[in-house]
Amino acid sequence: MTTSISLADADSVTLKQPQNVGFQPTQDLAASSNWVLAFAAALSGTRRGFKIGPDNRSEGWADLEVLVSSGAAFAVRPDRRFLVVDLDVAGLSSQDAFLRQAAFDRLRWAASAAKIDNLVVNSGRPGHKHLILVLGSTAPSVRDAIERQCREAGLDVRSRGVRPPLAPHRSGAPSAVYGTLEDAYAVLKARSPTRAQVLSLARALGVTPLSRRMERVLREGHSVGGYESASNGRMAFALAAISSGRGRDFIRTALLDPQNALGETFRGRKPAWQEAEVERLWSLALARQETWSEPRIASRAEALERVARWNAVLDRDIWRGTSGGTDKAVCEAIGRIAYQQGGVDFSAGLSVVAVAAGVCEATARESLRRIRGRGWLRVIETHTASTATRYRLLVPECFKEQANQIEPKTPKPIDASTGLTRDIAAEDDLGNDIARWNAIGKPAMLAWRALDDVTPQSTESIAAVLNISHTAARLRLRKLERYGLAARRGKMWTRRHVDQEVLAIELGTSGKQEQQVRRLLLNRQARSTLRSLWSSAFKCYRENLLNPSPSSELPGWVEESVPKRILSAWAQRLRNRGNQPT
Repeated sequence: MTTSISLADADSVTLKQPQNVGFQPTQDLAASSNWVLAFAAALSGTRRGFKIGPDNRSEGWADLEVLVSSGAAFAVRPDRRFLVVDLDVAGLSSQDAFLRQAAFDRLRWAASAAKIDNLVVNSGRPGHKHLILVLGSTAPSVRDAIERQCREAGLDVRSRGVRPPLAPHRSGAPSAVYGTLEDAYAVLKARSPTRAQVLSLARALGVTPLSRRMERVLREGHSVGGYESASNGRMAFALAAISSGRGRDFIRTALLDPQNALGETFRGRKPAWQEAEVERLWSLALARQETWSEPRIASRAEALERVARWNAVLDRDIWRGTSGGTDKAVCEAIGRIAYQQGGVDFSAGLSVVAVAAGVCEATARESLRRIRGRGWLRVIETHTASTATRYRLLVPECFKEQANQIEPKTPKPIDASTGLTRDIAAEDDLGNDIARWNAIGKPAMLAWRALDDVTPQSTESIAAVLNISHTAARLRLRKLERYGLAARRGKMWTRRHVDQEVLAIELGTSGKQEQQVRRLLLNRQARSTLRSLWSSAFKCYRENLLNPSPSSELPGWVEESVPKRILSAWAQRLRNRGNQPT
């Protein structure tokens, strides 16, 4: 079993230093300059460094041979395969100094336990040491998390410059390495550790690594992970980052890193947009993480059962007034779509929800907003140009206990691509033409559902079932009676059935749902055609920029079909990619 260790939690663990033979200072060697040059070249991977002035600032770059022969203090930029950590306890209180020293020791202990080559260097000042770890280039996000933890513990990660082993301090004090010089040099020339070793180090420090798949998505782009767009890939990366204990800064830094292909489109936008996007990713990822405390769904059957229970609990809530009837219809529509897609997480376009609920898109949008406010639904991914909004079904806190005891109610079947219901009695479907607001209306149809074909029921009992007033129940029942959907016997009411097509014609709403579906399909086809057209136009536009000729002009069909603002955006996109000539 692996024990998670925090670098900052230094006073709770007794550390055992790896055994070494002690520090070997520069003056113990006759050919010290050769060793300094060898260490500097191995640490930097180049033949250049920069001189350090009395104020600890760079005084210009030069060849390593010149810097070493001068005898002055100099530094090099560490190669990416090394992680260099600086320990400085000067000026700290005894307690803070102990915590920082313990964090330094713990990092070295964990590296040695993971069999990762490491080297301790005494920089020449009391209480000032460097630790050099050979991490290589595997699992870059894990390395970033380790660096962040080091900084939080007060250790300085030296990525821009550090004095190599044996190089003199600017004060003239000698440097030294821990162990023999041959062994120290062998550390700098050692092979990079395996991914398993780096992950072992991360686990020992309490760092949760990203998955190998998410590492590839970050480095190579959203397509390698099967995501439809860069936006979806960024959302998945944000979720992975939060689940592994990272924060906003990690998400922002990773997307701004030029080495990460996932952030290509992110880096091409203005800083204000980038900040807003990071905040959006962070808030949505946190919102989704809040539901991860729920019992995990192990199978499709369990997922379908949870949707069926959600559908059954809907009847326990109070749906008053015209807006309540609309919200109930929209809830039933999204419950059917979720059941059809096989889980509490589902995708649904606004137009599809509108068709299924029998309302216009503006009404469906407002209803979804109210439903989210009541705690029945949550948006987990916003829509894009090519993808629908992704939702998650939720049960409000006041109904969670009932949800575990209630009998599941399987939603009626539906065509999730168009919103048309299947095998449902016309009067039982709140999205049907006769249930529209300018016909019978959804509140009256809810009253029709509460009636029975055989057993008469009183107005008071219908009001109690629907959680509405006696007057509201009486008005709904009278409307049903007017159109032959209810019969009154004294003070008791029973349900009746009529030909819904004839009634829809009488009410003037016949064919409304079919019109919505035709409009949906036409718009979908138009968007598909437009995407294909713009894709061809972009390829033509890019080719025209990359291969210019005196006679080449942008084809007229491109200028006619694509607005100028889009062409300007494409030009900026190509400049950001470095594909447009300057």
